[in-house]
Amino acid sequence: MEAALQVFTEMEHLNVVSWTSVVTGLSEHGFAKRALQMFQEMDDAGIKPNDIIDIAILSACSYVGMIDEGWKHFYSMYKEHRISSRIWHHSCMVDFLGRPGFFEEAKQLIVSMSSTAKVLVWCTLLGDWYIFLSNLCAFIVPWVNGVAEIRKSMKKRKLGEEAAASV
Repeated sequence: MEAALQVFTEMEHLNVVSWTSVVTGLSEHGFAKRALQMFQEMDDAGIKPNDIIDIAILSACSYVGMIDEGWKHFYSMYKEHRISSRIWHHSCMVDFLGRPGFFEEAKQLIVSMSSTAKVLVWCTLLGDWYIFLSNLCAFIVPWVNGVAEIRKSMKKRKLGEEAAASV
């Protein structure tokens, strides 16, 4: 990534394509805050963003859990830059809401969409549900297995549970 940033800083004429490339690269390599900083520098330089760089910014926010920043950017796409959100923007939004478990908010966003191609976005949410449930099972199964082992050990040592009594 350092080499790409070096090439970028040495370029004589920066345009939306060069900015989009560097912001996307930073986003995809886990440098979300740097990607957001570069986006701000692009904006300060007066370069109008395109809908591709908006996906990179929304993805960057998703990867690091910057939900408020993601919403802010999503709303500013049209308000400040006149870029209409498309299906892939909604998919990014649903993903960054679904990853940390904001499923109701993600569902509301999908329902509010005017697009007829909602299937892709529903699939994104289902994927996040699957990851959430997998993580939950990964947490619960060892705990349940641990309890079973403790009970087996207690039985082996002839340690039983005391019966409850009321007074």
